[in-house]
Amino acid sequence: MRLFSFKFRKMNIEIISIGRELLDGRTIDTNSVFFGEELKKRGLVPRFYQRVDDVREDMLAAFDIAAKRSDLIFVTGGLGPTSDDLTTEIFAKFMSLKLVENPEARKTLENRFQSLGRTMHDSQLKQAQFPQGAKHLTNDIGTAPGFSYQDKHRKWFFMPGVPSEMKFIFKNHIQNEVPPQKNFKRKVWMTHFTSEGELQQKLKDVIAALPKEISFFYRTRFPENHLGLSGVVDTEDLQKYFETASKQIEEILADTFFSTTEGQGLEAIVTELARKSGIHAASVESCTGGLVSSRITDVSGSSDVWWGAYCTYDNSAKLDLAAAVDLETQMNEALSDNGAVSEEVASTMALCGAKKTSKSIGTNSLCVSTTGVAGPSGGTKDKPVGMCCIAVANESRVLFKTTVYARPGLSRQQNKLYFSQHALNSLRLELLKQ
Repeated sequence: MRLFSFKFRKMNIEIISIGRELLDGRTIDTNSVFFGEELKKRGLVPRFYQRVDDVREDMLAAFDIAAKRSDLIFVTGGLGPTSDDLTTEIFAKFMSLKLVENPEARKTLENRFQSLGRTMHDSQLKQAQFPQGAKHLTNDIGTAPGFSYQDKHRKWFFMPGVPSEMKFIFKNHIQNEVPPQKNFKRKVWMTHFTSEGELQQKLKDVIAALPKEISFFYRTRFPENHLGLSGVVDTEDLQKYFETASKQIEEILADTFFSTTEGQGLEAIVTELARKSGIHAASVESCTGGLVSSRITDVSGSSDVWWGAYCTYDNSAKLDLAAAVDLETQMNEALSDNGAVSEEVASTMALCGAKKTSKSIGTNSLCVSTTGVAGPSGGTKDKPVGMCCIAVANESRVLFKTTVYARPGLSRQQNKLYFSQHALNSLRLELLKQ
């Protein structure tokens, strides 16, 4: 059953983040960003946000302010066993409720400590006490549980401040209780190697034709730019506008977008394509230092399709790998004639990796390679900082090779990320052909 209805008025949503570490710079509050991202998928935007010291008077004031203006309130932090974890106690005081031990929460705590092989001290039992009438929200990845409380006019949700634990509780206990805006629709296009200015110029006519009920938005997450449409489309005309604009955007963006699934990274797409193709993939990396492989292995289930990686940073490492698959002469010639940062060396690296992968596991394979100049030093006139050569090969031949150039002024880490994005995209394009 939904908690609220949008029929009569818009819901006021508030976020309260508790903890001095959020105020003195020790910790960056990523929790509020998460809530914003999750809520916007439902057509909702928090109206208020408070960041509060873990001081009794300040916390009481924060709860009082939120209670007077908001319908749905998310509170994070201060649920642990230490003396400065005051959230539960202060909320009970604010609501004039008794703190009572929740048997389910206590049992969960006991089981958790037993599974960890740790002794549960009496101080830990503090986490099993909730305001009378509160609902226990289990935390399977930490010790501090969350809880919710419904008063006469509003719903409160309390979660640990640890981001992973907060997200677990939100996704498993809370998100289905947050009602989406009725008739809300949202579509996102995830592009890369673009700029907001370039996208704005391409899409200006589409944007100008949108009715006020449909919004166009951008989000930059280097080296990607995400853009999309959102709005309440509660009439036939608005639905038609939304669908027409979506088709126009896809036609204009063409190959610059790689997904319309919000939050789906390029590494996840490559993993899924490799799985569908029955191909094992690998990387041989110089300037990216293993970042391509690291991004792939961040994806759960990537072990089904990712064989591994070689970080052949020094030329001798490139030659050693080549010798293992009888391509030492080819690599030596490529290095001597063209230098380490060249499409010829990238091609030989990719071929070496594909042959090694196929030889090791006896299946079809693809390998992507990177060799370039991440900077800030090491660049020349002919091979400047931000230049990267990329190749993709199977065990028989080189399928693709290219040279990319990042824009000047990027940091070493940004260049590496840019190169890895191009490498993964090159792998994606080749997998689509399989």
